[in-house]
Amino acid sequence: MHEIVSLFQGLTAANIQKSIADFEEYIKLQANGETIIDGGGMPVKCPEFEYKHFFPDDMYVRQLVMPADTLITSMAFAKSYPLFLLAGTFTSISSEGIEDFEGPCFVIAPSGNKRIVLATSELKVVTVHQNPNNYKNEDLVLDTLAFSTMKDFYKFKNK
Repeated sequence: MHEIVSLFQGLTAANIQKSIADFEEYIKLQANGETIIDGGGMPVKCPEFEYKHFFPDDMYVRQLVMPADTLITSMAFAKSYPLFLLAGTFTSISSEGIEDFEGPCFVIAPSGNKRIVLATSELKVVTVHQNPNNYKNEDLVLDTLAFSTMKDFYKFKNK
């Protein structure tokens, strides 16, 4: 999987975001429903991933366990949010560059930032998001807070 990282090295932030969009289009063409899954603009719920969802007042907390040697592209979120890496290692490719993370650690993920995440070991991640409508269903929360394309994010942002 590290050959994917080499595709993004030396690119500017704008070129990385464009290249992530191109990469997602390529994945759509390669999708086979088993080893490569395309969510059609919706978050993919991979059977190999373990999800837990929590809904404290006005928040949405998502826990994800992601197997080693897997890759995902993220949604672009309307608001920045904390990401807690409880265990594992991953490489992130985003407009912020190429970064390696080793848990336990946390970062503040900026709004409107799509990324490619390459799990180099099993990951246990927790993210915490604003949930101003106090929805108790993850699909409803994500419909209002997350965007599958940067074009959709910019439409939301420029309302």
